[in-house]
Amino acid sequence: MQNLDQPTALEWLWRGLSLLAIPALGWGLKLSGDLARAEYQREDALRRIGQLEADGRKDAETLGEIKGLIIELKTQSGAMMKDIAELKAKIP
Repeated sequence: MQNLDQPTALEWLWRGLSLLAIPALGWGLKLSGDLARAEYQREDALRRIGQLEADGRKDAETLGEIKGLIIELKTQSGAMMKDIAELKAKIP
């Protein structure tokens, strides 16, 4: 068995570290892509949330208008019932 001298051991260490650099570079590129994709999905989700909130406000306004119309119809139907009762009272 031959003893390894200092420069040879350093060479092997350098070669080993060099081999680890390639997977580390690939991992870094994959991580960068994953982060970009996650940021895009986050922005898309925020955009959708904003749209849903706007639609909810619009729907709430529409429901408020409908409620007002129903109240108005109830008032008108009450007046119509009163008028009909008066007409029935006038007819012998």
